[in-house]
Amino acid sequence: MKRILILAGIVWMSAAYAYQPVPGSTVPYFTADYLLLQPLGTRTQGMAGATVGRSDDLSALRYNPAGLGRQGYFEYGLDFHSSEADTLNGSFLFGAPLPYGNLGFRYTNYYVRDNHVTESGIPSHPDKNNMAHFAGLGYGAPLFLHYLYGGMNINYFASHFQEDGDYDFSGERGVFIDLGLIGDYDLSDLRGIFTFFPRVSGGLVVRNLHPVFKFDKELYDAYQNEVVLGGSIYYSHRAMFNLDIAMPTGSATEFRYGMEVWPLYFLALRGGVVLTGEPNTYRATTFGFGVGDSINCSKMSLEYAGEIRMPDGFDIKGEMYHSFAIHQSFERLRRGSSCLAHDRVVIAMPDRYSSRYRFMREYPVGEIITDAIETIASGDLQVDSDEYTEKETEVVTLTEEEIADQKGETDEPVEPLFKKKVVAYFPFAIEFASSDAYDNDYRRELRDPVVDYIEKSKFIKNVSALRYKLPQPKKETSESDVAYLNRLNTFHGTSMIVLGSVIVNQRTNEITVKLIYHKAGDQRISAISERTDYLDKIDELAAEIRADFALQAGTLLDLVLEADGGIL
Repeated sequence: MKRILILAGIVWMSAAYAYQPVPGSTVPYFTADYLLLQPLGTRTQGMAGATVGRSDDLSALRYNPAGLGRQGYFEYGLDFHSSEADTLNGSFLFGAPLPYGNLGFRYTNYYVRDNHVTESGIPSHPDKNNMAHFAGLGYGAPLFLHYLYGGMNINYFASHFQEDGDYDFSGERGVFIDLGLIGDYDLSDLRGIFTFFPRVSGGLVVRNLHPVFKFDKELYDAYQNEVVLGGSIYYSHRAMFNLDIAMPTGSATEFRYGMEVWPLYFLALRGGVVLTGEPNTYRATTFGFGVGDSINCSKMSLEYAGEIRMPDGFDIKGEMYHSFAIHQSFERLRRGSSCLAHDRVVIAMPDRYSSRYRFMREYPVGEIITDAIETIASGDLQVDSDEYTEKETEVVTLTEEEIADQKGETDEPVEPLFKKKVVAYFPFAIEFASSDAYDNDYRRELRDPVVDYIEKSKFIKNVSALRYKLPQPKKETSESDVAYLNRLNTFHGTSMIVLGSVIVNQRTNEITVKLIYHKAGDQRISAISERTDYLDKIDELAAEIRADFALQAGTLLDLVLEADGGIL
């Protein structure tokens, strides 16, 4: 991975500075009319700027401030872009969570790249002193659960330039406001035939509203407002397809099409195209990629984007511009974390680039097993020796009539003496998606009802809590999940092992429990279950898990299990 990151960095830096543009007047590229509509963010530029319907990174400070409300973590970024007539720009982006919503800040400096020198080495670009500045403050927050978000950007623009070699400097400045909304819905929440459907989102933003404060050199009408509608269809961390329709006041309607796919967990590929309602007005093709991975308590990503602008149509060769960026986000930190290796918070479904993420709702069996074993070994969950009373395997004596009544059998002979079946109901591993990994007791609230049920049962018993403190057998590299589970059953002397993971997602206000059941001796995973409910309905979810355990254990172990209020 390190080699990939180093190579990518060299490629991007070389590409960004390899282009030697033709000198010319830069004044048109330092005016508000031009710069207020320019892209921000390398990742977004690789998708032709089509992110109004799904702004999920700091480029929301340009495209849709409502997207800031979807973040809720610290992040910073450094972006560099080349543009027309020797102009370049560099941006610093920063996002920080508030008690409610998220705050964003941007500062962009536009300047002339003076790559033309005299024979004596003195810079000679006629517009070398031209520059512009753009500072913005944004805020976004949920308006209705995780379905609707709103936001606002306040931007200050100022430029400073010389026209036609005049020694007197001129310029423009003003304050501009953006207002945005984003609606988001996961079609798979409808269940049934919709289980594998994508998520959909749509956005609306009104940009460049300009209150007049009567500044010196303040703009009045030499700029364009813009209204943009956007939509997105996406599978998180797998594929995304976006469409924006931008309607600036002084130009033709612009259609932006963009896409992003993740062929590997650390790699994203992007592409896009820009069309207009009028032919030969402005067209462009964009492409890009990004690589990244987790670094201790944060995630680092490196981005590259290229843009080929073809104002005269696709049959005319256009100029190519490059962008590259580095971003670091701190998305799932435990409060007070020292960011040491043993203090890391496992990330289940981050927004971008992490080796721990899961595609959609998929959660491989092997990872549940590994996470459950690691939870015990890490000491993250303390299991007290007297937490659950250990009972010796006992013999329960019932009359033939009682056993026949419980089993629903009356004619066949029955065995009045039998032993309890021993079950190892492992402590849950817990992962957090869009959540703060502290001040929670989800694991115990969901596990305790089942353990209590086992302890009260006449037919099954839990393995001794002390056994969870023993060093667990390690899985061999070539060993299958099933072979390892059978070996684990033998180690604990159990008839069945149950392992599970709890995934908490405060963004969607949901908690999911995934369980694996394995009966000793089975040559495949005996059963897998998944249940999801809202965080404020954790008691109902715990009851569902308890009922699910009773059903699975009763079926797999061929037992009659008591349920509350009678025989299940």
